[in-house]
Amino acid sequence: MHIKSIRNGTIAPVKDIRQERVELSTLRKNLLQKISGMKNCVTEINKSITAYKKNIAYNQSLLKSLQSVSAKHGENATVRLKDDHFKYGQASNFFKNIFHGSRYQTEREAAVKKINAEGSTVSTGKVIKTLQTKIDSALSKVKELKTEGDGYDTKIDNFERKKYDIEKKIDRLAKIKTDVKEADKKTMRLEKIFQWYIKLTRDAKRSTLRHVISLATLPQRAKLAEIKSLKNTAGFMVVRFLTMVIRNLNQLLRQIVAI
Repeated sequence: MHIKSIRNGTIAPVKDIRQERVELSTLRKNLLQKISGMKNCVTEINKSITAYKKNIAYNQSLLKSLQSVSAKHGENATVRLKDDHFKYGQASNFFKNIFHGSRYQTEREAAVKKINAEGSTVSTGKVIKTLQTKIDSALSKVKELKTEGDGYDTKIDNFERKKYDIEKKIDRLAKIKTDVKEADKKTMRLEKIFQWYIKLTRDAKRSTLRHVISLATLPQRAKLAEIKSLKNTAGFMVVRFLTMVIRNLNQLLRQIVAI
């Protein structure tokens, strides 16, 4: 039995292992790209959520100042916008109206523009309603974005698990490839030993056979003397040694086949 036949069909060929690793590496690369893309989406979603929350906090601050005006002057009171805060729209006394009437009017118009209303003045109640609508809409959008972000997080977790499984397979194939190469090296060394002992056995047998044939031409007494001396020759010793080597190698080969 040729030693090469020992490994055929028992260990995956290196070529097949390499091909499978290439396919798995491609899958891993695709997963990494998808994971990276989804993480970028999550980052953008979080940025949007932060912006919406900032806008909500700002409108809630405006709403607070409006509620103070409404509590003092009622929902129909005119409001003005000064330093990015809503205030009661009318001057508190005659002199303020004389000296600052123009500024007050400008601030009242600023309040109108703030909520994209029409006309030159706007009431406290209308501004409160408009701001509350904006806040509610922003809160709804934040909730929607969080749901979308959670969906991406779930997908990312699934892809991360798939990537982990693929990486484990790649590592396992790498170990198999190493084992196969090591087995090939051992097999090549055994082949050399196998071929060597076959050649040595063949040469020894031929040498001994020639010697035995030559004995046929000798007288009986000379034959006995030659046979006695043959036991001490190197050829005879080699035959005995090779018999032991063959027995040991056959045992080794049976163990290799069992592996």
